[in-house]
Amino acid sequence: MTKPHVQVNPQYCTMCRTCELVCSGRYLGNGVNPKVSRIRVESDKRENKNTPKVCFQCEDAFCMQACPTKPEKAIRIDPDLGIPVVNKELCIGCTLCVQSCPYGLMFFDETQKKALKCDLCGGKPQCVENCWMRALSYIEKE
Repeated sequence: MTKPHVQVNPQYCTMCRTCELVCSGRYLGNGVNPKVSRIRVESDKRENKNTPKVCFQCEDAFCMQACPTKPEKAIRIDPDLGIPVVNKELCIGCTLCVQSCPYGLMFFDETQKKALKCDLCGGKPQCVENCWMRALSYIEKE
């Protein structure tokens, strides 16, 4: 079974960063700040391409394993989507989840001192819906 995730097609990315802005706006509610986005666009000048970086929604998530909060972990499996999500109320800001992600796709909000991870916007990823170049697509659970 395939978990839902955002698929990246870097050949279409123009580095407009709309995905970062709409993602941050969803969580901030008032304004935008790419530093709290759960997706980040990186430019690789050697290969002359731009690549949006977003969580792979790993089956056996390193971030979830590294989370030290107990008895309930701050990173848990969302019952509807079946992906790891961060419960900000339980997150203690230790950054072990960020450090444990081998892909560098967990982030940290320095202002709130909380972990940031893509939660697929509850099944309607705003980055995908607002990517006018179609560099992002949503793969639903199979």
